[in-house]
Amino acid sequence: MSASNAAGGTPGRDLQLRVGGAVRRVRLAAPTAGEVVTRVRVSPGRDLDDLVFAVLEVVDLIDDEPPGYAEAVAIVQDAEALGHLLGARNRWIGDLRTQARLLALCPHCRVREAALELVTVALALSAPLPPWIGPSGVFLAVPAVATPQPPGRRRGSLPVAAQVRVELPTGRLALEVDLQPRAGTAVLRNADDVVGVERQEQAWERLAPAGSTPQPDHAYRHHGSVGFTALVRMAAAVDRLDGTASVGPEAIEALCFVDFLALDAAYHLVVNADQPRPDALAVECEHCAGRYLPLIGSLPLIGSQERSSPGTDRASSTATGRAPGGAQ
Repeated sequence: MSASNAAGGTPGRDLQLRVGGAVRRVRLAAPTAGEVVTRVRVSPGRDLDDLVFAVLEVVDLIDDEPPGYAEAVAIVQDAEALGHLLGARNRWIGDLRTQARLLALCPHCRVREAALELVTVALALSAPLPPWIGPSGVFLAVPAVATPQPPGRRRGSLPVAAQVRVELPTGRLALEVDLQPRAGTAVLRNADDVVGVERQEQAWERLAPAGSTPQPDHAYRHHGSVGFTALVRMAAAVDRLDGTASVGPEAIEALCFVDFLALDAAYHLVVNADQPRPDALAVECEHCAGRYLPLIGSLPLIGSQERSSPGTDRASSTATGRAPGGAQ
C-alpha cells in the first residue's frame, strides 16, 4: 500500500504516503473557501504545473514541514502515490461535507425546528449531492451555486419551513475534528429572489465594478471568474452566518472549505431540488403537530430561469423534529 493512516494522527487527515520508495508522513490541508474556490476553472488545465499546484493545495504538511515544489513534483511523478493522496483527500473532505445537518423552523408555531441530516434530505428527495470534485478526481468541480437554476418544484399544499438553518461541519464536529476557521450555523435564503439578486449586484459593484482592474492580491475578483461568482452567489444565499446578517463574499471566503461545500450541497437540496411526490420529506412539528416541508419556497423570483449572475436567526428552543418513517 502506498498510503495508510498515520499512527497518532487525525483519522482521514493524517496518512503515511510512500513516495519514490520512502515513507512520508502527510497531513491533508483544510483550506478556506477563498484559498481554493477562487481558483476553480470550468476547464482546468492538465500540464505538470497544474498537477503540482493541485498537490500543494491538497497537502498541509510533509514530515511536519510545509511541502515544497520539489516534493509536490515527486508526488505527481509517482502515479501510485498521487492516486492514493487524492483518494484520501476526496474521501476525507467528502465525508466531512456530509456531516452537515439541516434545522427547519416550523411555519405554524415558529417554535420547534425539525433536524435532518444532509444525506437524509438527499435520499428523501431522490437528489444526489452535487459533485464537489471533477471527473478526474484531481481538480475541483464548479460549485452548484455558481450557476442560477430554476427553483425546485414543490408538490401538494404543505407549506415550506419558516427558516432553514445549516449546522456546519466544523462547528458540529468541533470536539472530534480540529478544523479552523470554525463556524456554527448559517441561515439559507434564495439567492435569486428580489433581495438575493440585489445583494449580488451590490457585491459586484463593491468588489468588482464593471471596467475595473482587480487588485493584485484579489486578482480573481472579476466577472469572468466562476469561482468568485460562486462566492458572490453564496453570500447572497446566506441570510445570516453565526447570527451575523449582511453576509458578504469576504465572509464566505473566510469559511473553511468543508463548510462551503456543505452550504453548496444544502442550498442545492433545499432550493433547487424537485420534490418527487407530495409527501416526500414532509415533517411533523413536535410542538404543534403541524406538517410542513423543510425546504425553501420560490417567492418571488426575478427570472431565475433566464437571468445569469453578473459574473457568468431566529433560534428555536430545541432542534428536534421527526420525519415520516423515523428519519431524523
